[in-house]
This record gives sequence, C-alpha cells and structure tokens, in this order.
Amino acid sequence: MAENALPTAETVLPIAVIGDVHGAVASLAHGAAHAFSAGVPALIQVGDYWLYESRYARNKVDRTLESLAAEAGLDPDEIHLYFCDGNHEHFDTLDPDAAQPVPLSDHVTYVPRGVAVTIAEQRVGFCGGAESVDRARRTPGIHWWPEERMTKQQIDRALDMGPIDILITHDTSSGVFERLAERGGHPLGKLAFGKTEREAITEILAATQPKWHVHGHHHTWGLFSTTNGSVATTTVSLAADGRAGATALLGRDSSEAFPAPDRRAGPPHGLDLSVTPVK
Repeated sequence: MAENALPTAETVLPIAVIGDVHGAVASLAHGAAHAFSAGVPALIQVGDYWLYESRYARNKVDRTLESLAAEAGLDPDEIHLYFCDGNHEHFDTLDPDAAQPVPLSDHVTYVPRGVAVTIAEQRVGFCGGAESVDRARRTPGIHWWPEERMTKQQIDRALDMGPIDILITHDTSSGVFERLAERGGHPLGKLAFGKTEREAITEILAATQPKWHVHGHHHTWGLFSTTNGSVATTTVSLAADGRAGATALLGRDSSEAFPAPDRRAGPPHGLDLSVTPVK
C-alpha cells in the first residue's frame, strides 16, 4: 500500500490508536476523522488526554465525535473512545486503581491500570501512567500528582490480565525506549526518568504476549518488533498533538500500521514505516 494511502475497513482492525492530545480537542478530532474516514468506529487514546474536567469539555468531545462520524457516514451511536491515563492528567478526577472501566460521557470511557476490556472483538489491556520530566516546574494538586507513577499493585494487576491482543500503555518498554532515545529529541530528554515504568511494561509484555503494543509519552513515531514468549509483538510508538504519526490504524493481517498525516502540514512525509527489531 502506498505510504499515504488511506486503508479501508477490510484491511485494518476496527480500532484506531491516538497519541497524546494534552487537552486539545482539535488534535483528538484529527485522529478521529482519520479513523472514521476509513470506516473505523472504535478509538483508543494512549494517555495525556485531559479532556474530562468539566461537563462542557466532555460534551464538546461527544459533539465533535458525533459530527465527524456523521460526516464519514458512520452511525454516531456506534462510535466510542477509550483512553488510559498518562502522566499529565487530573488525578483528583481519574482513579487509576478503579476495578472497572469508568464511563465519562456518552462516547468516552476511561480504562484504569491493569484492566482488560473487549473492543471490536479484540481483548485490549490498559496500563497507563508514567514519570514526568518537568514535575519540578508543576504545582502539586493543580497540574501534577504523584499518582502519575505506577504502583506495585497496579503492575501486579496488569501482569495478571492474561493473554491479550493489544496492550495500551502511556510509556513504553525498556528496549523500545532505548531505540527511541537513539534518535534524540523528546525521548532523549527522559533518560533519567521512568526506568521503573519501562521495566514494568517490559514484564507486562512478557506476561500478556500481545500482537500489538501501542504507547505515547515520547511524542515520536516508530514501529518496532519484539518477541514476547511465543508471540511476535509490534510496538507502535505514536507522535503527539496531531502531528504526522500521532494516529495510526493497525493492519488486520500483518504488522503494518498506517499513520495519519500532520493535521497542519499535510502527508506524513519522512515517516519511517519499516519495522525495527528490538532485542
């Protein structure tokens, strides 16, 4: 398939994955429009979401998703967005220890850490959380909370999810992070942060053996192949804020992932669509 061609519902899973949006409806809408145009009704966002504090924000997201679905010819009643928490969230509102998914509006559900749900016939495990590089510059209880970090109980719950098809995390595994950091930029600045979370995600991958692993946090596009037990896993590293590669559709029969273009500058020129092996 050509690099910038839009796949169809027959060639991709009925699930789209969206990177960090940091409270911007426009970035979320860009990802949703890409998915809906391909006939994909289910959306998963990988944390640093922060579009839930007020009823106004929740209603705005619902109205935006309904409008985009209708424009694409989808039934607005069939669309839904699931998200995990990141490190930039309002943790007085979200409870990462909740035992079940938490509906926040008609079309949006928060999935706590270590909880697996079935979405479009795929068993999807969620385990959000990450360590903030900039927490020293943030005010506790306003835009930083210690709950951003994974706890042992949350990690243990994720390890017990059993086999899953897709793992959704905010941070990534140790091996993938090393490859991202080699590229410099945003990942390189996090070398001294998040080691505990990355080691935990590496363990969770080995325990759950998903075909797909999708994460954000590092704001950098990439495709990586790892072996977890007897299963080959493709990790999709998503960009952020509506940039090229901030949204992707997952191939149905292969390890291909199809990224959305930049919402401001057109096609995803220069994105490497090859899969890089990671030991």
